[in-house]
Amino acid sequence: MFGSTLRIPIRLKLVGLFSFLILLFTFFNFSYYPKAYRTQALTNLNNHITTMSEMIALTSGISLEVLDLSIISSAINWGKQDSRLAYIGIFDEENEPVSTFNPGDISLDVSQALKAKEIFEIEENFFIVTPIVYNKTKYGNVILGLSLKSFYENISKNETTTLYICLAMLLLGVLFS
Repeated sequence: MFGSTLRIPIRLKLVGLFSFLILLFTFFNFSYYPKAYRTQALTNLNNHITTMSEMIALTSGISLEVLDLSIISSAINWGKQDSRLAYIGIFDEENEPVSTFNPGDISLDVSQALKAKEIFEIEENFFIVTPIVYNKTKYGNVILGLSLKSFYENISKNETTTLYICLAMLLLGVLFS
């Protein structure tokens, strides 16, 4: 009795099976690849901001030891070559600014920022605090900020592209099965 009413043609079963498999594959691709891209991009950004901050801190330490502030100016100019640069603050031991570069007028509570032990985010900017140490003498701290605007734009483009590819795969898979 039930066998005659629930008979589904083999072609429809195969189309349903392949469509389901393609749907699973599409869902996996859409959920995995953008997250993997985001994780790798954040790791790269962490490494970049750490290295850049350490270079500026070392250069600032040399500058403060020999009392030649033109070296700090050169370090800031070097940092400006990175289009993502949003903030550089070089502060002495009393947390007084020696030199700053803040083209976007980012409102940063320096006393709070200097307490940070890890990379932190404010207003779509990544910040890191690095001590200025040269010849075992601490001269202050560097606060370096990089804009995350292009990072978020790239993530969004990547997710959109992945979505279109997944939808095309799903559509083609359903049509050809």
